[in-house]
Amino acid sequence: MLKSEIVNGIEIISIEGTDKIISANAETFKSALSQRFDQNGIKAILDLQNISFLDSSGFSALLSALKKATINKGVFKICNVKTEVMRLFSLLNLDHVFEISDNMNECIASFDSKQFYY
Repeated sequence: MLKSEIVNGIEIISIEGTDKIISANAETFKSALSQRFDQNGIKAILDLQNISFLDSSGFSALLSALKKATINKGVFKICNVKTEVMRLFSLLNLDHVFEISDNMNECIASFDSKQFYY
């Protein structure tokens, strides 16, 4: 379900094999995504370009990963969110919780432009 590569010390995570994160696959997604932040200081970007829908279970999985990243002094960002999915982020006020970039290049560049303090 998840594929990743390292670019400039940042793990780029993409989702394959589905266009929805819903209750049927959310637990597998949550487990696979959250384990990325088992170590301290991990920097990761989740590319949502292939996702057209998330239900409450999908958003819960994202929040769980963000919490684990924060606890372990990591950074978790999201990019390439489709308009219909972004509407859901906004409706749930999660667009203020997650750092979301329009595209991958902008998201990668945002790591260089900020200092993170914990």
